[in-house]
Amino acid sequence: MMTASRLHPIGLLGLQAFIVIFSGIIFAVMANFLSPRGLELSRNYFPPAATPAIQPTANIGAAPSPIPTHEFSTVTTDGLVEMLRDKRFVTRRFLLIDARNDAHFRNGHIEGALQFDHFQPQNYLSAVMPACLAAEKIVIYCTGGSCEDSLFAARMLRDFGIPADRFSIFIEGIQAWKDAGLPLTLSAP
Repeated sequence: MMTASRLHPIGLLGLQAFIVIFSGIIFAVMANFLSPRGLELSRNYFPPAATPAIQPTANIGAAPSPIPTHEFSTVTTDGLVEMLRDKRFVTRRFLLIDARNDAHFRNGHIEGALQFDHFQPQNYLSAVMPACLAAEKIVIYCTGGSCEDSLFAARMLRDFGIPADRFSIFIEGIQAWKDAGLPLTLSAP
C-alpha cells in the first residue's frame, strides 16, 4: 500500500515540471513579442495554393506541368526584356519585384528589381508598397519552374490592397534569365 510520503516526491516533481514548462512558454511568448523578427502568431504562414483550373480532357494522362497554375497574367523572358527597355521602367511605372530570399537576391537579381520575400514581409513592405501603389504594371519573379514564391508574393501584395490586374508573373524565373545569358546585379551583404 502506498503512503502519502511516497506520493509527495512524485507530486512535487510534477509540480516542478509544470512550473518549468509554464515559465518556458511565458518566456517564449514574451521574447517573440519583443523581438523585431518575431512571428505574428495570428498570421497564416502557409496560405493555400490557388485551386488549379480543370484541365481539358485532351491532357488526361499527360505528364503534369512543373509550372503552377494561377490567376495572374504571365510574362516571358523576351517580354520582360522588352519591358525593361521601356522608359516607364526607369520612372517606376513598370515595377520588377524579386520574391526570393536575401541570400538569393544578394547572389544575383535582375537590375532594378525590388526585393519582397513573402516569408518576411515586414522587412520589405515600407519600400515595396509605395512603389506598387504608384506602378501601372508589376512583374514578380522567383527561381522559376515549380517555384511558387512569386505567386505567394503577388497574392500577399494583392491582399494588402494592390489591384490584382497590375500583377504579372515572370513564370520562367531567374533561371531562364541566367540561361539566356542576361545580366544580373549583385548586392552587398
